[in-house]
Amino acid sequence: MTAIRIERTTDWHDCEDCGLSEADGARVFFDGVPKLNLKPIAHCFDGVGYDDEDIAREILRELGSGVVYSTEHGYFSRTLKSLGHKVQVVDVPRH
Repeated sequence: MTAIRIERTTDWHDCEDCGLSEADGARVFFDGVPKLNLKPIAHCFDGVGYDDEDIAREILRELGSGVVYSTEHGYFSRTLKSLGHKVQVVDVPRH
């Protein structure tokens, strides 16, 4: 099975009118090879962020697994783990 490393990333945007906004993303490696860059974009409106389920769904797509819609919380993360992949999640400090 694939060793999957998820490096969590964060973007911040500070606006004088709206205040501080934050968005989460991830860089994903399969067996040490970069495969996905889910870049977060924090902004007052129309920012882009990825929660754990969004990341798991994108990993499943990249692995070629059939991804179906589900409203069940945690479905994509559980599916990824049930396939036997070793998943490591690390936070990347922002510079």
